[in-house]
Amino acid sequence: MPEASTIHDPGRLAALHEADLLDTEPEAAFDRFTRLASTLLHAPVSLVSLVDAKRQFFKSCVGLPESVTSRREIPLSHSFCKYVVAFGEPFVVTDATRDPRVCENPAVADLGVRAYLGMPIATSAGLVLGSFCVVDVRPRVWTAAELSVMGDLRDSVAAEIELRMEVRQRQRMEAVLRNRETKLREQERRLTEEIRNKDLFLAFLGHELRGPVSAMVNATYLLRIAGTDDQAVVRSCDVLDRQLGQILSLVDDIQDVTRVQQGKIRLEIERTNVMSALDQGIEAARSLIDGRNHHLSVDAPSEPIYVNADASRLAQVFSNLLTNAARYTPPGGRITTGVERQDGMAAVAVRDTGFGIPAEMHERVFELFFRLDHETSQGEAGMGIGLSLVKGLVEMQGGQIELSSDGPGLGSEFVVRLPLADV
Repeated sequence: MPEASTIHDPGRLAALHEADLLDTEPEAAFDRFTRLASTLLHAPVSLVSLVDAKRQFFKSCVGLPESVTSRREIPLSHSFCKYVVAFGEPFVVTDATRDPRVCENPAVADLGVRAYLGMPIATSAGLVLGSFCVVDVRPRVWTAAELSVMGDLRDSVAAEIELRMEVRQRQRMEAVLRNRETKLREQERRLTEEIRNKDLFLAFLGHELRGPVSAMVNATYLLRIAGTDDQAVVRSCDVLDRQLGQILSLVDDIQDVTRVQQGKIRLEIERTNVMSALDQGIEAARSLIDGRNHHLSVDAPSEPIYVNADASRLAQVFSNLLTNAARYTPPGGRITTGVERQDGMAAVAVRDTGFGIPAEMHERVFELFFRLDHETSQGEAGMGIGLSLVKGLVEMQGGQIELSSDGPGLGSEFVVRLPLADV
């Protein structure tokens, strides 16, 4: 059968089903076209016929026997419309009993088809879905004027189908978008709930830790002032002081990062000497730097550099950066810091000779709880809070922080930039 490949073409069948007209109820819009064709061409039968892989379905039909009208379909064995689909052009039969193309078609005997004029109904992509046709029960020569009328009516039928396909496609897209929007809202709700739970957990953790840690700090102080000469006790107190100081610093960071994220932190903005804040940060990080035998060099400016900032929070930023450098630099490494003017900004750099940070992780290191575990930290890696807090505090004071690293083994550099204060 020469037309089989076209009729069974997957793209054509997909377009036919996408039109969503198969096995649907009659509609006035299509019935008007078939009635008009029968009237204008004086043809007893007129059809809007859709051809799938096994049958032709009548979306609209005028003049067929009741036995066919009730089913609104016939098998392809009885179809003349399949030839319209197969060849993609008008199919004209003047006398089916004498036409070798269709003389053996069962519709000639079973349905009394003698003359046929069918026009292809195609999509804008050129896929033929079926035929708009008229049928006569007597032999008939179809005139050029009749072919023209059928062509115009066919164009209207095709436009109606194309419009419906566009509407359904738009409806499907809107449904997809609604579904996507619903999923995004659900994800946003879950994320908001996760952030809320995390904030509650951090606030609870900070509150619960501060009490017992403060009690231990006080106990250590009492041991010292007791005036014992036992060197073991003295060394133990030194260890306790150092470790409890780190825990208290962590508790402060936990509480501060929660306040920053909730917008509840208060800044005391004033004209601040950047070098003075850096000195305070160095002092806070000194025990860890010395404990790991790092060499620290500080490049102080020849003249004071001022910014409008919260001095204590700025010192906290520098302390966290220096502590981070100390943790991720092998013992005996170098840490360099200093202050300078750059393009109307105060720039504070903290450089180290640590193992470096891969480029793909430059953004992630500022995420809360993100950690880079490495053997150089010797178990002293933090909880992934410090850099997140640093970024939040810097940005709250109108500044920005940048990270550069040439890769593993080549160290890292963090640069904090803050607008210079007016003279």
